Amino acid sequence: MSDPLHVHFEDLEVGQVVPLGAIAVDEAGLEIFAERFAPGWDVAYGAPDALVYALWSKLDAQASADWPQTKRVATDALRFPRNPPPGELLRAGVTVL
Repeated sequence: MSDPLHVHFEDLEVGQVVPLGAIAVDEAGLEIFAERFAPGWDVAYGAPDALVYALWSKLDAQASADWPQTKRVATDALRFPRNPPPGELLRAGVTVL
């Protein structure tokens, strides 16, 4: 299957959803992240918001590395309903607006 966003601008459709893949919250990584970047965060609450954003950013960067773009206009409405615990599998996608 070809990359869904390896197209010309005029081929994009509003509402098109492009999967970015999945990544698991690593327990050791969570503990190190919390210690260094979220002091005082209790890892029993799951991954802090900043780590969830970092994991999403990693998926986005890996998935979009070969997309024909010069820049992205914005990232808007990044949503997750809770702080995922260690071992949780996160799936990400981008919706064309």
